[in-house]
Amino acid sequence: MRRDCTALPKGAILATIGVLIYFFSPLDAAFVLNACLKLVKSDVDEYRNWQANQQKLED
Repeated sequence: MRRDCTALPKGAILATIGVLIYFFSPLDAAFVLNACLKLVKSDVDEYRNWQANQQKLED
């Protein structure tokens, strides 16, 4: 007699739905984008300060 697995694991389904909601959520995307922009701005500001100090040292 052949037995097929027909039961869907509820935990796997809930996890998959949760990941899809997380992945496609505009709020999460906005949060990640905002965090990325803050980090990049911070690095650019540090570089500009370093560059200004280097120019002062050369003068």
